[in-house]
Amino acid sequence: MKSLVAMLVGLNILLFAGVGSWFGSWFGGNNDNYDNEKVLIRDSSSYSYWEKDGVADSETASIKFSFTGNDVIWKMDASKAANVECAYNVNISSGKFKIIEITTDKKIETLWENTDGNKANGSFTISLNKGTSRIKIVGKKAKGSLTMTLTPNENVNVEAISYSQE
Repeated sequence: MKSLVAMLVGLNILLFAGVGSWFGSWFGGNNDNYDNEKVLIRDSSSYSYWEKDGVADSETASIKFSFTGNDVIWKMDASKAANVECAYNVNISSGKFKIIEITTDKKIETLWENTDGNKANGSFTISLNKGTSRIKIVGKKAKGSLTMTLTPNENVNVEAISYSQE
């Protein structure tokens, strides 16, 4: 009987520790990867979406989201060094949000970050070296919408990754 009680106590401890860890990571606890370069430079995405709607193609992305993590919107293959212009319209109702480029040499360039308000529009230049770069959105409990439009460049092949209708 004592071994059964000890086993049940042990299982309860493991259960509560596991649930606590899950809640912590889900709600932005110890697994906050918003500024974790080792996670962000990966070619893949890592996220938890509560809402994900919209579409992306090789020139535009129009999306609505509620998420934590990072998601690749576009993969860009440049045949030589090139610049791509990107017009944006962002509306963030809560949380932290940014748009980043993962360069060919695995460096992170922040293209836009929600630092001084909930709504913004404008444009930025994506400077590409020869090779493959990725454009990601990164959020921490981020809720909002985003529209981005790229100006095509003959030296750059753009592939929509997330939100693609293919």
